[in-house]
Amino acid sequence: MEKKWIYVNEDNNKVRYVLGYSGINPLICIGINPSTATPDKLDNTLRSVERIALNNGYDSFIMFNVYPIRSTVFENLSKNENEYYRKRNKEEINKCIQEMQKPLNVWLAFGNLVDKRIYMKDCMADILDVLKEQEVRFWDAGRTKADNPKHPLYLSKDTKLEEMEIAEYWKLKKW
Repeated sequence: MEKKWIYVNEDNNKVRYVLGYSGINPLICIGINPSTATPDKLDNTLRSVERIALNNGYDSFIMFNVYPIRSTVFENLSKNENEYYRKRNKEEINKCIQEMQKPLNVWLAFGNLVDKRIYMKDCMADILDVLKEQEVRFWDAGRTKADNPKHPLYLSKDTKLEEMEIAEYWKLKKW
């Protein structure tokens, strides 16, 4: 079966909102910020996301990010958020999930970088605001020492996802 890619980007590909392909049983993955991946050239993170999704019984994946500005080096992201891109990220995620079969399976996979920029918690709150109106099951692949969901780049292909309680995580992080 040929993959029907979903790819939403803008501004000469400096910003990416959505990348993936949706089958009957997709896994939504939420990373921190996009790197270089495109439908015809997945980067190492997206190859790992795809392998883990397929290994956990999903037939496809959709990648969203807490913040949509591309950067291969997180430290190069601005210390201040871009409000337009933040708002548009929320809109594009909402648009994408409206078309998906419920319940949604959402894998949080952003690692400790979520704590490195103060605006990341607000961006994550935007995404959770969109998801709270949906029937959602949240998953992670273990936690870092700072108790954030592990980033997919450093996981083995046979990693098993574990269901998580988002309200407990949110309270723990004091966001």
